Amino acid sequence: MNQNEYLIISIEAPNLPYIHQPEIITFRAVLLQIFAVQVFVPLQNIYQR
Repeated sequence: MNQNEYLIISIEAPNLPYIHQPEIITFRAVLLQIFAVQVFVPLQNIYQR
C-alpha cells in the first residue's frame, strides 16, 4: 500500500482500528529484512568459499 492509499483510508475511516496496522507491518518487514541480511549474507559468504 503506497502513501496516498494510506492517507485516503485514514481520511475516509479514521475510527477503524486497522488504520495503524500498515505501520506495524512495515516495521516488521524492516526488522525481518535486517535479520535476513545479517543471517543470510554470512551464510552465503561461507558457502562461496
